[in-house]
Amino acid sequence: MLKGRPVYIALPVDLNGFELNINPSEIKPLNLTIPRNPKDVHAAALETIIDIAKRAQNIVVVVDA
Repeated sequence: MLKGRPVYIALPVDLNGFELNINPSEIKPLNLTIPRNPKDVHAAALETIIDIAKRAQNIVVVVDA
């Protein structure tokens, strides 16, 4: 099940007053499926990140949900 999470939406200053004329019948529903990373790619990425973190002298981790 999907949960609602905060979303950051940034618009360029010159687009904040722009209006769109869209035919509602042409709007397709959003695909809300969560794609899965291939296990080998995921494992390689984690291994690289852990290796870099172990070698870092002054590490800073920024986590945003």
